[in-house]
Amino acid sequence: MIEVNIKVNSMQIWLGELISSKQLMESQNLRRRQLAGELNHDSFLYNHSIQGEKGFIPLENIEQQAFCQTLAHYGCIPSALLFGYSLSTAYSKTRRAYCDINAYEYCFIGIEMIMNQHLENGFIPAANLLTSSETLYKICDYLITSYSTLGFNHKNHPVIDFALICMAGLKNELRFDA
Repeated sequence: MIEVNIKVNSMQIWLGELISSKQLMESQNLRRRQLAGELNHDSFLYNHSIQGEKGFIPLENIEQQAFCQTLAHYGCIPSALLFGYSLSTAYSKTRRAYCDINAYEYCFIGIEMIMNQHLENGFIPAANLLTSSETLYKICDYLITSYSTLGFNHKNHPVIDFALICMAGLKNELRFDA
């Protein structure tokens, strides 16, 4: 089993202090709902957020990053993936923070969380947000093409294998329940 642990330390970037008061209230409400068991799946808070209503699309500014990082630290899979990808230099530059090492780490953890939780009740319908978007494939491509240049020895790691399977899903429909 893969152990997933998202904790901030001094070697990681933390943008959570840049979250707007409105987004902070929303994240706290989502956290309350998560702890109360009111969501379809505890790891998909982003799906129930105002920002998430736009879909699983790359983030464009530091406020969106701060919100997603906050949700990622509540265990939200889409937020971990989007925040990680937003830290990368893999897509056009916008008004956001960049750190490719942390980008890779958050994306990696997001995929680990998928692998760890895909058989749980409510996961498949909640994950539709991910599988219906090309962003998941871009994140997988980022992991595949970046691990060696960033100094990670992950060539035969299950997360990279999963990313390769996702990329094969470009030719076929990606299904977590298959």
